[in-house]
Amino acid sequence: MSKILRWGLVLGVVGGLAVGAWRWLPQHVALTELVEQAPPRVREALRRLQADTPRAPFEPPATSPPLEHPVSTDPYVSLPMLEASDAEFVAGLATLDGSRALSAALEPQGLIRRLVVSVDNLPNGKLSMKQRPLKPVGGEFLVTGDDEAPMLDAANYVRYTPLVVAAEQIDPAALAAVYRHFYPLFQQAYQELGYPDGYFNDRLIAVIDHLLAAAPVPDAPRLVRPNVLYRYADPALEARSPGHKILTRMGPAQATRVQAVLRAWRAQLVVQ
Repeated sequence: MSKILRWGLVLGVVGGLAVGAWRWLPQHVALTELVEQAPPRVREALRRLQADTPRAPFEPPATSPPLEHPVSTDPYVSLPMLEASDAEFVAGLATLDGSRALSAALEPQGLIRRLVVSVDNLPNGKLSMKQRPLKPVGGEFLVTGDDEAPMLDAANYVRYTPLVVAAEQIDPAALAAVYRHFYPLFQQAYQELGYPDGYFNDRLIAVIDHLLAAAPVPDAPRLVRPNVLYRYADPALEARSPGHKILTRMGPAQATRVQAVLRAWRAQLVVQ
């Protein structure tokens, strides 16, 4: 068993860092247990990665301003360098239920940085297409109605169904185990964005809360097409954040399912 997989950690969906007096969450799951339950090819891949990947020393970040949602991590864990973390992080995700659909949708290069950038941008601004962690959903964007009153075709919602199903299959505590294991790299990527005193898990909780606050949108919202791309005819919908627009494009039923997943993930990330 490789060194990186010898410690036990809990999970919540994407999280934080703190050592010593910080408490473990009650749903305690060891990453070692997840790996032992994974297919043999995953276990063997992780052993090879441990031997071949440059390792980074663990250094806790500065803790000012005070942390709102600290995450317990192992101060002795050996992690790869952020630049060399993709293979090991993806292999960790491969231990999760629903990982096949998830892995097929991921952009595997620079994945931790992509996740951090996208999470930070979901409540405001614009999502960077170059930094998105997921590949574009399949199928064409469909519009119903006529040229005078186009509407979003509900058939578009099906394009997001595989991702929604995969998210529902992932055990929140298991995902948290992977997240907590690699948390120092998430923290490093967040500080590199220009938040030297920031704490990624606090930002993550704030973004999840933002997504949970998204009000449902009726089916088939009206569209306009001032140029090449369609926009929402309702100014309030068009002014929504990138994260709220993603939920809108999934359709009201699937958006509600995703919010239920986010609530379960959030519960794993907050110290009780």
